[in-house]
Amino acid sequence: MKADELLERYQAGERAFSGVNLCGANLERANLRGIRLRGARLRWTNLRGADLRLADFTGASLTGANLTGANLRWACLLEADLRGALVADEQLARASSLRGATLPGGKVQGSARLKPRYARAISFAGEWPAKAGVKGYQRSACLPDPDRV
Repeated sequence: MKADELLERYQAGERAFSGVNLCGANLERANLRGIRLRGARLRWTNLRGADLRLADFTGASLTGANLTGANLRWACLLEADLRGALVADEQLARASSLRGATLPGGKVQGSARLKPRYARAISFAGEWPAKAGVKGYQRSACLPDPDRV
């Protein structure tokens, strides 16, 4: 799939793009809030400055992707491959889950204790997205039950 097609379909209201191949695509500064890219191939994709709040990257390959300045608040990176990705620790700390993810340095994040810099990623701090008025939000398996937050 080409970046233009994805953006056009996203603008039309579609959010589920599981398994798509967007390797090397330029999605710089794109508004992709709430997009579902489970198992997507996003190697070397430019997501610099993109709005990826509530995005679901479960099992996605983000090897070498440029996530510099991207908003990853409440994004699900469960079992995602981030080897070689350009992403700051502060960005990863805002994600809802990094369990099983391969981090930029090549280390697999276990489900036990996270390093302190990733602690927020599984403790989920902040206002619940549905209550914050996020349009088109659908609960992900990465996010805790809102009644228990």
